[in-house]
Amino acid sequence: MGLPNNKWTMTNLNSDYQICDTYPNVLFVPASVEDKILQSSANFRSRGRLPVLSYLHPNGASLTRCSQPLSGFNGRCDEDEQLLQHILMTNENSKFMYVVDTRPKINAMANKAQGKGYENETNYKNIQFHFIGIENIHVMRNSLDKLVKCADSSSNSSFLTELEKTEWLKHIKAIIDTSVFLVEAINDQNTSVLVHCSDGWDRTAQTCALASLLLDPYYRSIHGFQVLIEKEWLLFGHKFSHRCGHLFENDKEISPIFSQFLECVWQLQLQFPCAFEFNETYLIKLHEHVYSCQFGTFIGNCQKERNDLKINELTYSLWDYFQSKIYDFINPLYIPNSFYSNSVLRPDTRIFSLKFWRSLYNRFDSAINPSEKLIDSVSMLSYNTSSLQEYSKLLEKRCAQLKKLIQLNKNDENVLIDLSEDDFEKIEISDKNENEKKSFEKKLTLDEISIDFNSIDLNWKSTRKNCVCYEPFDFASSKLNCSRCGEILCERCVENGKYVSSSASNKLIFVCKNCVDQFRL
Repeated sequence: MGLPNNKWTMTNLNSDYQICDTYPNVLFVPASVEDKILQSSANFRSRGRLPVLSYLHPNGASLTRCSQPLSGFNGRCDEDEQLLQHILMTNENSKFMYVVDTRPKINAMANKAQGKGYENETNYKNIQFHFIGIENIHVMRNSLDKLVKCADSSSNSSFLTELEKTEWLKHIKAIIDTSVFLVEAINDQNTSVLVHCSDGWDRTAQTCALASLLLDPYYRSIHGFQVLIEKEWLLFGHKFSHRCGHLFENDKEISPIFSQFLECVWQLQLQFPCAFEFNETYLIKLHEHVYSCQFGTFIGNCQKERNDLKINELTYSLWDYFQSKIYDFINPLYIPNSFYSNSVLRPDTRIFSLKFWRSLYNRFDSAINPSEKLIDSVSMLSYNTSSLQEYSKLLEKRCAQLKKLIQLNKNDENVLIDLSEDDFEKIEISDKNENEKKSFEKKLTLDEISIDFNSIDLNWKSTRKNCVCYEPFDFASSKLNCSRCGEILCERCVENGKYVSSSASNKLIFVCKNCVDQFRL
């Protein structure tokens, strides 16, 4: 985003979390603003969550986020009003800015009676205020409960009726609609936007993260998506431990806020299949491990809490685990650096354009899910085609070696081929789990050369079949063909296999445990 610059600067005012304990310790604020204004604004905002930068567009328009003001019916804060003017002045292309309250108006008005509320347009100059109407965590929790019951229902005839009653897709539409509004304001109107809900860690996180994803193609890459989640969700204090029920202190705190964000991303993947580097399996695995607590990445409610718990020291990172399985998450339809993938995404948000996420909610129901997904077939076809291309390179090399061997000695079949030092076979076998490589060099005989002409099986088994261990595949399980025998293997069996490479190939070729001793490539 080109930060810091002459308009936006980094402040260490929250270095010890003294202003806001649910914000990161480093914040970006307008360069012209004084610390006392920031301090007073934090005192006027719920939980101390003052307006700070979330995303800066190349045209100068900014996306900022905060929590609701503690205005009550007549309260105001001059410093908070000044801070919004400083944010407005960072954008020379617009004379006003939007303030978007993602709550239904009736909810915001009810908060006024508790000394909270929303911005009064008469007090804040040059702002246009908008209510959007995304429901609160309790409504979302109840909607998910109905959706799960609907997904488990065995009655196909009433499924669509029951799905409509859950209003789940209505809530998904509201989140995407809000994000589209932010995109149009920032990208099309060159206008800055300030977003908040009640405390600024649920609906604000959903809409700011999704708007950034629509605006910036970097966030649609695997690494960029991880950065987006770290920034908008983890650093800005989404309460994962409470919302995901990691700690059962209060069941009323549980709500599928992050799950809804992932589903919104999946809806975008359906409409823009070539714009995302990661596939559907990546989202499902991410959803799984947010709740599993197998990794420490999503444990805790904010950065300060994770630091106090020493999460980085005592647990493993989910991102490292994903990196070790990166090829399972690559979208074969992704076209990097193209007009299609680099453009601003403008989804169709009409309700009939949104789909039920069967892969997630009926993940283990083999009777409902197709036995083979089209995108899985494309992924495996792409992988197997690249394996064949590497195999053809090996055969070309073997043919040249065979020709040289025949010329050297036509009578002795077991003569060693006399290769130059550059032609020695450099064979590497890598263990995916232990990250170890064993390499050696050797000269080859005619018998050894002939083995490679049948070292790859062209009859790869379909994903419709079960794994060789008889384990059925669920809808999001990673699958891989052994290059030697062609059998289809599940994630667990792949872990026991090996990835083999040689000087004839720049690509790691997967071989199952039973074939690794017979395979040389």
